[in-house]
Amino acid sequence: MYNYIALYIDAIHQQSVPALLSLIQQHVPLRSTAHLAAIEKRTDAILEYYRHNVILGSDSLQIRTLMPGYAVIEEQLSHISTGIPNTRKVIFYSTDGAFRAEETIENKLVKQDAMIYFNDTLLFDLNEETPHLRHEDLLPILGVPLRLEAIEDENGIKSCFRAMWPGISIEAVGSCDTHAMSFDGIIQHVQCSYSMFRTGSLLKPGCSVDELLRRYPFAQENGYRIASEQTDVRQTLAVQIESGFISQLSFFHEALSP
Repeated sequence: MYNYIALYIDAIHQQSVPALLSLIQQHVPLRSTAHLAAIEKRTDAILEYYRHNVILGSDSLQIRTLMPGYAVIEEQLSHISTGIPNTRKVIFYSTDGAFRAEETIENKLVKQDAMIYFNDTLLFDLNEETPHLRHEDLLPILGVPLRLEAIEDENGIKSCFRAMWPGISIEAVGSCDTHAMSFDGIIQHVQCSYSMFRTGSLLKPGCSVDELLRRYPFAQENGYRIASEQTDVRQTLAVQIESGFISQLSFFHEALSP
């Protein structure tokens, strides 16, 4: 384990793509071209992060834990701000002879992946400050919802509603008429489980986890949650993985207070 850590840090210090790629790929059977692309993306992203954020050198790195199959190192960050930690930890572990470094590095959600399509038709752009859910827009595309229901908040006030179609559920702040099947509101949450619903970069249920990792190489370390914050809006994509494939995409939209 110690030798692997030394080689890993040296490859980063040298900014060597081939050396770091070889270490990350070592003893890992390649599943597909997407898997290789995900490993290459991770390699480039690690080097980029360290180049701009971590002080490399024997004086700025400490091994906190070292045991067979598991180690923790602490690194010194190059940017020091009040109230923000000036160190970070990296966990190394090995399973079935393959070593892995768990790098907790933030991935930012790209705008394309906050756009939700039904096949090739754009349904919602969650990059907007107030993305609307309206019956006159959706009924011609998705048809009559399977379920339309008002949702009570903690005070018992029905200020939100949920509309459901096969493979997609949407919650919004606004009003609905369950008899007339009419609704109008601002989207808060969208959940997709069918492959006809996709993002602008073609992420969708049924895609392999490698398709996610080639876009967001540290998604696993971040609990498969990817977020982005603009001036007025925060979007979060939460991805559910089952047996190596995306089973569900959940989008959260939050308007930020000025």
